Amino acid sequence: MSIRAKDLSKQFGEPPVGVLHSLDFEIATGEIIGFEELGGVDVHARTTGQIDLGVEGYEEGYEAVRRWLSYLPANARQVAPRGKPMAAARWDADEKLADYVPQRRRRG
Repeated sequence: MSIRAKDLSKQFGEPPVGVLHSLDFEIATGEIIGFEELGGVDVHARTTGQIDLGVEGYEEGYEAVRRWLSYLPANARQVAPRGKPMAAARWDADEKLADYVPQRRRRG
């Protein structure tokens, strides 16, 4: 799980995240650009998928880690905790999905 606090880059400089790092950008274009100008936490959490969760600060990040760890068993001999089962309607097929699949694979 990759969690990134938005205020971390302001405190500690460039985070080591992404295929396109600011150093790569600087080498390619000669421009010096920061992590936020490359999209920041929001873009990498919502679009690129390189961050699983973007949070505002450390406390929110710690709470997210605690919540994530709560889904895991305390040790290898315990069974993971279970929640309530989802409603049967959630498992029904979505008829709209077929509209996104082209009839002919080679034509859009």
